[in-house]
Amino acid sequence: MPLYREQLKVAVRLKTTTPVNAVQVTLGYQASNLNFDSISTVGSAFAVTAQGNGAGGVNTIVRSISGGGTPVTGDVLVATVTFVAKLSGTTAAIKFAPSSMVLTAADSKSILATPVSGSYALLAPVTPASTSAPAPTTDTVVTLPPSGTGVSVPVSGAITVKTPATDSNSSVAYQLDGKSISSPTIDTTELSNGTHTVTGVVASPNGTRQTVTQPMAVSNDLSAWQMTRNTIVAAFGGSSTVAVSTIVILLFIMIGGIGFVILWSHFEASAMQKRLLSQPEVHTPEITNDANLVMPQSPSADDNDSDDSSPTVNL
Repeated sequence: MPLYREQLKVAVRLKTTTPVNAVQVTLGYQASNLNFDSISTVGSAFAVTAQGNGAGGVNTIVRSISGGGTPVTGDVLVATVTFVAKLSGTTAAIKFAPSSMVLTAADSKSILATPVSGSYALLAPVTPASTSAPAPTTDTVVTLPPSGTGVSVPVSGAITVKTPATDSNSSVAYQLDGKSISSPTIDTTELSNGTHTVTGVVASPNGTRQTVTQPMAVSNDLSAWQMTRNTIVAAFGGSSTVAVSTIVILLFIMIGGIGFVILWSHFEASAMQKRLLSQPEVHTPEITNDANLVMPQSPSADDNDSDDSSPTVNL
C-alpha cells in the first residue's frame, strides 16, 4: 500500500472500448482522515467541465466532450483530485458512489461496470523546522576576578557577567568597553570579533569602591550584515542608539541639501528667464544688395569710331 504524506493525488481514469461523450464521477472519502483540496483537469480527455466540487466527504466531477467533438475511447484521464492527509498512521479509502455514470455517445446510456476504488496509507504533514534565528542563550557565565584584571577568556553568543561574592548591601555597576550597560547579560554577536573588556564597579555601603576588569576574546560566526552593523556601532562609541540617531540626522541633512540644490537651480533658472524677458528688443537693420556686376559687352560697329574702345565695367 503506497504511503502518502501531506498531499494525496488521485487520478480518475476511464477505460472503454465503446465511444462515450460524458462521465459523472462521485467519490466518497473519509473526511476524518482527508481534507479535499482541489480538482485538476489538466490532460483530461473531456474538454467541458459541467461540475467539479468537493466537501464533507463527497467529490462530484461531471465532464463531457465539446459540441461536435469526437467521442472518447481507450484508457484516458478524467480528472485528478488532490486531498491533504489529516492523520498519521492511518488508511483512507476513496470509493466510487453508485451515482457515478459513463454515458455512451450513441444513446447517452450509462455503461459503467464495476469501478475500482482505492485505499491509501497516510502520513501526517511534516512541520518544517523554524528558519528564524534562535534567540541568544545565556549559558555562558563570565565571572569577574576578585580584584584587578583577570586573564582573557574566550566567549561567544550571549553571556552573563557575574561578580565575586559581595556584601548583600553592595551594588554593582557594569561597563562594556568603558561604556555603562544596564544589564549583566551581553549578546556578543552585537560586538565585533576581537578583544573586549567588561568591568564591574562594586560600591559598598561604607562608600568604598572596587573596580575589577575581565578581558574577553569574542569570536562569533557573523554574517556580512552583522559585521557591518557592529563596525558602524563601534565607530559611534559602541552605542547603537547614537549610531542610529546620527545616521538619521545625516540622512536628513543629505536630503535637505539635495532639496536646497534643486530649489536653488529652479530659482536661478527662473531669474535667468526673467532677465531675458526684460531685455529690449534688438532690431537688425535690413541689408540691401544695390551693387551688381555686369559682364563687359562686345563693342558694336558704331563704337569702333570712338576714341576709347575699351570695354566698360559698371559697379
